[in-house]
Amino acid sequence: MNSTYKHSINETGPGHAAIYTGCYGNKNGIIMNDWFERKLHRRVNCAEDTSVTNFQSLRIGRSPKNNLAYTVGDMLRLSNNFQSKVIGISMKDRGAIFPAGKFATAAYWIEDSNFTSSTYYMKSLPDWVEKFNALKNIDSYFGKQWNKLLTEKEYDSLCDIDDAKYESDEDGLGLTFPHLIQGKEKTPKTKSYYEAFFTSPFCNDVLLQFVKETIKNEQLGSRNVTDMLCVSFSANDYVGHNYGPNSQEVMDITIRTDRLLEDFFSYLDKKIGLKNCIITFTSDHGIAPIPEYFKTRFSNIEAGKITPKEIRQHSERFLNNTFGTFSDTTRWVDFVIHHNIYISEKACRLKNISMEHASKLIQDSLLQMKEIVDAFTANELESGSRQTPFYVKLKNSFFEKRSGDVFFVMKPFYQEDRGSNTTHGAPYNYDAHVPLLFFGNRITKMESNEDCSPIDLAATVSSLLRIEFPPMNEGRVLEVSEMK
Repeated sequence: MNSTYKHSINETGPGHAAIYTGCYGNKNGIIMNDWFERKLHRRVNCAEDTSVTNFQSLRIGRSPKNNLAYTVGDMLRLSNNFQSKVIGISMKDRGAIFPAGKFATAAYWIEDSNFTSSTYYMKSLPDWVEKFNALKNIDSYFGKQWNKLLTEKEYDSLCDIDDAKYESDEDGLGLTFPHLIQGKEKTPKTKSYYEAFFTSPFCNDVLLQFVKETIKNEQLGSRNVTDMLCVSFSANDYVGHNYGPNSQEVMDITIRTDRLLEDFFSYLDKKIGLKNCIITFTSDHGIAPIPEYFKTRFSNIEAGKITPKEIRQHSERFLNNTFGTFSDTTRWVDFVIHHNIYISEKACRLKNISMEHASKLIQDSLLQMKEIVDAFTANELESGSRQTPFYVKLKNSFFEKRSGDVFFVMKPFYQEDRGSNTTHGAPYNYDAHVPLLFFGNRITKMESNEDCSPIDLAATVSSLLRIEFPPMNEGRVLEVSEMK
């Protein structure tokens, strides 16, 4: 289907939350992977919850607390007095937590070499999870090579060169095949080893092993009640960040994922029967091409990166020139993250100007930058006083209590440099246009170019299951089946 996100910040947290709640961040509150929390005066993760604890972890606890909306899985559980099991599984915490919902049976994600969860869901990990972790499957891949699955000719005809100097060797994987999974320190059980493992197709392989164990041990689909399993294969995202969408690595992991899904569906058919399943397939976001990839072919092309630090410095320099500097450590901008600028309330108070005045001045200064095509103040997004082609998407990614005071949009193929080789998070189709497929009993074999959005998945699956839509759902039922 011709499926495109209608929000502007195309990232993991917002994508997963939108798919299953049927609404965007302006309703569910998951506007970014992280945002600046003014009361805490620090960056917070979209899935963090200090009231719970992760198992076998020193990291801040994780839960769906920050998601203000309910999901398809929540409504499924409500429909039959919580007899259904709803479980989310991913390499990433947010990729497991937001699909599973608030009433979830469980959500599992990976921290280093273990699958973990939090006390939001259970008092301790089930025995079968502990036994799976004891096998140390992730650690067993140390020193393994990631080789190409197909012939050289097949990659050369469709992809960029293998030895592209603008790709990333951040995790010690190297720029060319074969990629050795060992990390920078070249010793097992290190942070860089796990990062290297996560940036390889082997992470998806282990995730599928865990998924199969979940189905078996939780008896999903074999208890005379409808269960829901949400699986997010996140290694593809890491590979995209390191090597870019035109790389041979992305092509290889895509082919491997296709074969992995074939294995998964075969397992489901033997265990449950595909005739008893409804399968949906989509993505939380796309990925932008590496700017340097363009430059090797068209030297004058407009494409590039700019860091949040540079955006901050530009904004502060403009306000310093207008109102003067401070005698102490006060700064005009508290934080810049994911195209949001958070202005310091203290700075405005000391200079006796309103936040809106400071916002308008920063907006004006940003529009002078070559990398930026548009900018909005929070007041403009709330009131709808200025309509541009970007307004609706920006409005869908705006939540007053969590968003910044100024929101900017980069020009196409420019990106906010966040330390990875390329990224996503823009409103453009290369980040927003994703597949959306449905398969299963009563679903008609067809293709459609009709414009739709991943948020339509929630209403469509709810209709197929004959349950209530999620309360904040704004999506519509797609015609994928013949109603009986």
